[in-house]
Amino acid sequence: MKMPTKTELSTNATVTNPTEVHERLARHLLVDGFPFVLDLERSQGSWLVDAISGDAYLDMYTFFASSPLGINRRCWMISCS
Repeated sequence: MKMPTKTELSTNATVTNPTEVHERLARHLLVDGFPFVLDLERSQGSWLVDAISGDAYLDMYTFFASSPLGINRRCWMISCS
């Protein structure tokens, strides 16, 4: 399976304002959990950055929480650009 390029991802993606994410998700899902919107540009490794507040969180659950969100290694991002 071929991985999509950064250009392919950006042309197929719908940009949503981070403050509207939970409102849009609430139309289809229960969103009563932690009000967090992942900032993929600023998050790195186990450090997750909230797109709304800008706060950085260290995943203290041995990668249990950040694994489903994906790995955002700098070398992969540079090779895709």
